[in-house]
Amino acid sequence: MDYRLTVAANGKVAATITHQNAEWGLVPTDKYTTGQGERVHGVALSRSGAELLTIVDPEPDEKYTEALQEYWRARNLTMTRIGV
Repeated sequence: MDYRLTVAANGKVAATITHQNAEWGLVPTDKYTTGQGERVHGVALSRSGAELLTIVDPEPDEKYTEALQEYWRARNLTMTRIGV
């Protein structure tokens, strides 16, 4: 999936990333260059999985969250929680 819309521009995020039932945006660092390919490859939830997510509380997985944040840091982006 292409995540360019989740990168903050002029202090605003056009779209968010949902992670552990929270909304996140990507804030560029000084080293970030526009259009460097903000893509993530993986498996999406099935339609049933997406429906279940609305009624089930996900269990936090700190190791996964840290790995995801490191993935974005390596691309000169900081994953920032929105609306905390």
